Amino acid sequence: MFNKSLKQILSSFEKTITELDTLITRNSEKVDVNSAVIRDRQSENSRLIVQSHQARSVSDKLRDLIGEA
Repeated sequence: MFNKSLKQILSSFEKTITELDTLITRNSEKVDVNSAVIRDRQSENSRLIVQSHQARSVSDKLRDLIGEA
């Protein structure tokens, strides 16, 4: 049970380090993708908000023009 050599123990640590590095890389890639999606969505939201405000302004002006309250 306690017959593991130092080489075997270090090998286990090296395998764990490799797996952790792989996890770090994979998560970083996912974070980059998610960040890009968030930026795109924020940009789209800003555009839609501006468009909605413009539509509201035109709608209000048309209502005033035709006498609708």
